[in-house]
Order: sequence, then C-alpha cells, then structure tokens
Amino acid sequence: MCVLFNLSQFKRLMKNQTKSFAAAVFAAVIMCGCAQDASVGVSANLNTGRAGLSVCPYADTTCDKAQKVSDVPLWPKGKVPAPNSDKPYAEKISENGGIKNVSIFSVPEPSYALYKLSSKSPAGLVIVCPGGGYSMLAYTKEGSEIALELNRCGVSAMVLKYRVPNNPKGALQDIQRAIRIARANAKKWNINPDKIAVMGFSAGANLAARASTLYMDKSYEPVDTADSISARPDGTILIYPAYCDEPGYEKRWKGSKKQANPSDYAASYALAEDLKVDSNTPNAFIVQTIEDKYYVNASVAYALALKSAGVGADFHLFNEGPHGYGLRNKDNLVRIWPELLCRWLNYHGYTEAK
Repeated sequence: MCVLFNLSQFKRLMKNQTKSFAAAVFAAVIMCGCAQDASVGVSANLNTGRAGLSVCPYADTTCDKAQKVSDVPLWPKGKVPAPNSDKPYAEKISENGGIKNVSIFSVPEPSYALYKLSSKSPAGLVIVCPGGGYSMLAYTKEGSEIALELNRCGVSAMVLKYRVPNNPKGALQDIQRAIRIARANAKKWNINPDKIAVMGFSAGANLAARASTLYMDKSYEPVDTADSISARPDGTILIYPAYCDEPGYEKRWKGSKKQANPSDYAASYALAEDLKVDSNTPNAFIVQTIEDKYYVNASVAYALALKSAGVGADFHLFNEGPHGYGLRNKDNLVRIWPELLCRWLNYHGYTEAK
C-alpha cells in the first residue's frame, strides 16, 4: 500500500515517534515511488521530479507492473480504408533538456501501443490520441508519457498512431477501429469493456470529441468481426482541445482568416458544426487555461454543449498555462490536472476493481 505524507505530517512524525521509525516510514514511501508536493498538495513522481500522478495512489498492484506492446497494426494487412496517404512513415527524434521527444510526421499505416496492467481484476482502458494539428503527432509528450501516468493511476492505456498528415476522416476511422479492437480484446487484455475512455491533446482532443459524438457514423466498411462492436466510448478526456468551437473549426478546416486575432471571436461559444452532442454523448473531463487564448473557447463550447444536453462534465479552467504542456508544466497551477484526472477515473470506476 502506498501512503502519502506531506511535509508537515512528516515533521510531526519525526517529533512524536523515534527517528528510526520515521526513517523507515519515509523509506517505504520512497520505495513505493510516491512523495507529496507540499506546495500544491498533489503527488509527484520521484523518478521524474515533476508534478503528476503518484505511482500507486489507488491500486497497489499497478506500481510499475504494466506490460508494453508497441506498434501493433490497427487494421489487417492491406485493409486500411480510404482515405489514405502514400507518404512513407516518418518520425523525428530530438532531445530537449535530456528528455527525448519523438515526433511523427506521416502515418500511412495506423498502429497502437498497448500499456496493459498486470493486475488480477479488470481495469478500465484509456485510448490516448497525441496532438499535432492533424499534421503530426507529438508522440512522446502527449502519448507514451501519458500512458505511463495512466498506468500509475490504475488503468491500462492504448496510445494511438492515427493517420497524419491532414487526414481527419482517416483519423476518425482509426479511433473508431481502436475502440472496437479494445472491446473485442477485453477479456484477453483484462480490461472492462464498459470502461473504455478516449483521451486527447489539442487536435487529438478534437479527435476524441469527434469519436464521442460521431460514433453512430459509419466511417468505413467492416473489415472483420470486431467492426460489429459498438464504437461509442464510455468517457471523454479533453486536454486543451482544439477546433471544437465553430470559429476554430472554420479556421482549421475551412481556411477562414477572420479569426486570426483571438479577440475577434472571444465571445463566440458555438459548437463546431461537425460535433453532434446529445443526451447519449459520454460524460467528460476537460482541462483548459484562459492563457491558451486561441483554443480556450473550444473547451467552453464543448462544455456548454454537454450542459445543454444534460450530460455530465468536469470542466477545469485554470488561469495560466500555455498550449501544449502535456505533463511538463512545472510553473502553473494547471500542473495538478493529472491528479484531478486520476480521481475522476477512480470516481467513475475506471481504476482497477478492488
């Protein structure tokens, strides 16, 4: 069991108990990989030194016991539906401050990486869609790093390499296919088929919103038995989403230039015309900042649409924080969003069943 102490609690422990006992407790906390960020009261990962999810806040069987399987084809060989790209797969690896970043600029053959928990009872699964403006995928910052945090929270994760560049129709096909594959393999992967959420960042969040509102759309012809399964996700997780408001949608997909200045559409909270929110839309967890001036209205528009449809939404709007921080924002209060998400997943039954 992982126990979290804040600094004041540890000082009281040192005062009231023997130093050897306190040292043993503190060592146990370190061995579990958990510490408390005394400044904001959220857990921090000692292995990375950044605020995020603790290694084992809810299910002690998940501490660093996930199994990773990478680059599994999403479609049977030769069955990737149109529209497709004839561009070869292309990725770029860079390093910033000792942190490796993988950016993927062309995905003609979609695939996924599975981060499956080694646990006795089924847990939920979150399908993660990296952002990149539908032009590329920020695969490390908004993909693999996120999957590891979700594992520590007590859920399995699938990181989706959906088709880019500029293939929103193909991307929708890919995420619908990923949801169906997850349900088809629920028993094999030891996941709960009724607790499959979609999660995305920026354009990836837009893709998650589209998956959550267009699941009845027949975006491709079935290629195997998995395609007879529902593509409706059970939850939606949007982190600084893009293009979910009508002005943002027009700017990205219709080439409109009248929204070049964010003040031109500061009061517009109309939902993008390609999103069909209704009472059957999954509930949502949304994170955004006011500082993210070009995209903040995308979150507001989606949250208001859910409100109008009577669908639950936990909308966390922070003041400061740029676009595209992932888990790497150390300077603003928005850095606590992973802990809030972990609690949301636990509350809604996604974490490993006890």
